[in-house]
Amino acid sequence: GANALGYLSGKDIRFTRSRGGLLAMTHNTPEGEVYYDRVIVFRCFPLTSPDDFLSVRDPNNEKREVGIIRHISELDEESERLLRDELNVRYYVPVISKVHSIQRQPRAMHMDVETDLGRRKFMMRYGLSAVRILEDGRVIFTDFDGNCYMIPDPKKLDKASYKKIEIYL
Repeated sequence: GANALGYLSGKDIRFTRSRGGLLAMTHNTPEGEVYYDRVIVFRCFPLTSPDDFLSVRDPNNEKREVGIIRHISELDEESERLLRDELNVRYYVPVISKVHSIQRQPRAMHMDVETDLGRRKFMMRYGLSAVRILEDGRVIFTDFDGNCYMIPDPKKLDKASYKKIEIYL
Protein backbone atom coordinates (compact mmCIF):
# COMPACT_ATOMS: atom_id res chain seq x y z
CA GLY A 1 0.00 0.00 0.00
CA ALA A 2 0.94 3.66 0.31
CA ASN A 3 2.79 4.17 3.57
CA ALA A 4 2.83 7.38 5.60
CA LEU A 5 5.17 8.96 3.05
CA GLY A 6 2.79 8.13 0.21
CA TYR A 7 4.98 5.53 -1.47
CA LEU A 8 3.28 2.83 -3.49
CA SER A 9 4.89 -0.58 -3.26
CA GLY A 10 5.37 -2.37 -6.58
CA LYS A 11 3.95 -5.57 -5.10
CA ASP A 12 0.69 -3.83 -4.12
CA ILE A 13 -0.15 -2.15 -7.43
CA ARG A 14 -0.85 -3.34 -10.95
CA PHE A 15 -1.43 -1.25 -14.07
CA THR A 16 -3.81 -2.34 -16.84
CA ARG A 17 -5.66 -0.69 -19.71
CA SER A 18 -9.29 0.20 -19.11
CA ARG A 19 -11.89 -0.71 -21.74
CA GLY A 20 -11.46 2.79 -23.17
CA GLY A 21 -7.71 2.23 -23.50
CA LEU A 22 -6.79 4.49 -20.58
CA LEU A 23 -4.21 3.64 -17.93
CA ALA A 24 -5.98 2.01 -14.96
CA MET A 25 -4.55 0.88 -11.61
CA THR A 26 -5.49 -1.73 -9.03
CA HIS A 27 -4.14 -1.02 -5.56
CA ASN A 28 -4.18 -3.68 -2.82
CA THR A 29 -4.51 -1.77 0.45
CA PRO A 30 -4.89 -3.16 3.99
CA GLU A 31 -8.58 -2.19 3.69
CA GLY A 32 -8.98 -4.12 0.44
CA GLU A 33 -8.59 -3.68 -3.29
CA VAL A 34 -9.07 -0.18 -4.76
CA TYR A 35 -9.56 0.15 -8.52
CA TYR A 36 -8.88 3.40 -10.36
CA ASP A 37 -10.45 3.34 -13.83
CA ARG A 38 -8.00 6.06 -14.87
CA VAL A 39 -4.73 7.33 -13.46
CA ILE A 40 -2.22 9.80 -14.81
CA VAL A 41 1.47 9.54 -14.06
CA PHE A 42 4.01 12.34 -13.82
CA ARG A 43 7.75 12.16 -13.41
CA CYS A 44 8.92 14.18 -10.41
CA PHE A 45 12.39 14.56 -12.01
CA PRO A 46 11.76 13.99 -15.76
CA LEU A 47 15.20 14.92 -17.08
CA THR A 48 17.55 13.75 -14.37
CA SER A 49 15.81 10.64 -12.96
CA PRO A 50 13.14 9.53 -15.45
CA ASP A 51 12.59 6.10 -13.81
CA ASP A 52 12.51 7.29 -10.19
CA PHE A 53 9.76 8.96 -8.15
CA LEU A 54 6.71 8.64 -10.37
CA SER A 55 3.65 10.47 -9.09
CA VAL A 56 0.37 8.59 -9.65
CA ARG A 57 -2.68 10.87 -9.66
CA ASP A 58 -6.42 10.43 -9.90
CA PRO A 59 -7.76 12.84 -12.56
CA ASN A 60 -11.35 12.10 -11.46
CA ASN A 61 -10.57 13.65 -8.08
CA GLU A 62 -8.92 17.00 -8.89
CA LYS A 63 -5.67 15.24 -9.75
CA ARG A 64 -5.24 14.08 -6.15
CA GLU A 65 -1.99 12.20 -5.72
CA VAL A 66 -2.63 8.52 -5.00
CA GLY A 67 1.03 7.95 -4.21
CA ILE A 68 4.56 7.77 -5.51
CA ILE A 69 6.35 4.83 -7.11
CA ARG A 70 9.96 4.95 -5.97
CA HIS A 71 11.39 3.19 -9.04
CA ILE A 72 9.68 1.80 -12.14
CA SER A 73 11.60 -1.50 -11.90
CA GLU A 74 9.64 -2.41 -8.73
CA LEU A 75 6.62 -3.11 -10.93
CA ASP A 76 5.69 -6.37 -12.61
CA GLU A 77 6.76 -6.62 -16.26
CA GLU A 78 3.37 -5.78 -17.81
CA SER A 79 2.78 -2.81 -15.47
CA GLU A 80 6.26 -1.45 -16.23
CA ARG A 81 5.65 -1.76 -19.99
CA LEU A 82 2.29 0.05 -19.76
CA LEU A 83 3.76 2.79 -17.59
CA ARG A 84 6.75 3.30 -19.91
CA ASP A 85 4.41 3.56 -22.92
CA GLU A 86 2.35 6.18 -21.08
CA LEU A 87 5.40 8.17 -19.98
CA ASN A 88 6.99 8.06 -23.44
CA VAL A 89 3.91 9.70 -24.91
CA ARG A 90 3.71 12.35 -22.16
CA TYR A 91 7.41 13.17 -22.11
CA TYR A 92 8.50 12.69 -25.69
CA VAL A 93 11.19 15.26 -26.40
CA PRO A 94 12.01 16.02 -30.05
CA VAL A 95 15.73 15.87 -30.79
CA ILE A 96 17.17 18.86 -32.67
CA SER A 97 19.57 17.90 -35.47
CA LYS A 98 19.95 21.29 -37.19
CA VAL A 99 19.27 24.94 -36.32
CA HIS A 100 17.91 26.86 -39.32
CA SER A 101 17.60 30.18 -37.51
CA ILE A 102 17.25 31.94 -34.19
CA GLN A 103 15.64 35.37 -34.26
CA ARG A 104 15.93 37.43 -31.12
CA GLN A 105 13.37 39.95 -29.96
CA PRO A 106 13.38 41.94 -26.72
CA ARG A 107 11.58 39.25 -24.66
CA ALA A 108 11.44 36.23 -26.94
CA MET A 109 13.40 34.09 -29.35
CA HIS A 110 11.97 32.43 -32.45
CA MET A 111 13.64 29.09 -33.14
CA ASP A 112 13.40 27.31 -36.48
CA VAL A 113 14.91 23.83 -36.16
CA GLU A 114 15.03 20.41 -37.75
CA THR A 115 14.07 17.56 -35.37
CA ASP A 116 13.50 13.82 -35.55
CA LEU A 117 9.82 14.75 -36.01
CA GLY A 118 10.52 17.12 -38.89
CA ARG A 119 10.90 20.88 -39.01
CA ARG A 120 9.62 22.76 -35.95
CA LYS A 121 9.25 26.46 -35.24
CA PHE A 122 8.71 27.60 -31.67
CA MET A 123 9.06 30.63 -29.45
CA MET A 124 10.77 30.72 -26.10
CA ARG A 125 11.58 33.30 -23.47
CA TYR A 126 14.71 35.24 -24.21
CA GLY A 127 17.34 34.42 -21.63
CA LEU A 128 18.95 31.56 -19.86
CA SER A 129 15.80 30.35 -18.08
CA ALA A 130 14.64 28.81 -21.36
CA VAL A 131 17.93 26.98 -21.98
CA ARG A 132 19.17 24.29 -19.60
CA ILE A 133 22.41 22.40 -19.83
CA LEU A 134 22.33 19.08 -18.01
CA GLU A 135 25.33 17.52 -16.30
CA ASP A 136 25.79 15.03 -19.15
CA GLY A 137 26.01 17.86 -21.72
CA ARG A 138 22.49 17.61 -23.16
CA VAL A 139 20.92 20.99 -23.92
CA ILE A 140 17.19 21.45 -23.31
CA PHE A 141 15.21 24.34 -24.81
CA THR A 142 11.76 25.03 -23.31
CA ASP A 143 9.16 26.92 -25.35
CA PHE A 144 6.41 29.23 -24.03
CA ASP A 145 4.02 26.27 -23.68
CA GLY A 146 6.47 24.19 -21.62
CA ASN A 147 7.38 21.82 -24.47
CA CYS A 148 11.01 20.72 -24.46
CA TYR A 149 13.42 20.21 -27.35
CA MET A 150 16.78 18.53 -26.88
CA ILE A 151 20.25 18.61 -28.41
CA PRO A 152 22.01 15.47 -27.08
CA ASP A 153 25.51 16.77 -27.91
CA PRO A 154 25.86 20.32 -29.31
CA LYS A 155 29.38 19.58 -30.61
CA LYS A 156 27.94 17.00 -33.01
CA LEU A 157 25.81 19.61 -34.80
CA ASP A 158 27.00 21.02 -38.12
CA LYS A 159 29.22 24.11 -37.76
CA ALA A 160 26.54 26.60 -38.84
CA SER A 161 24.00 25.21 -36.33
CA TYR A 162 26.55 25.19 -33.52
CA LYS A 163 27.49 28.82 -34.21
CA LYS A 164 23.84 29.87 -33.87
CA ILE A 165 23.43 28.32 -30.40
CA GLU A 166 27.00 28.76 -29.09
CA ILE A 167 26.26 31.96 -27.14
CA TYR A 168 23.57 30.17 -25.10
CA LEU A 169 25.84 27.35 -23.97
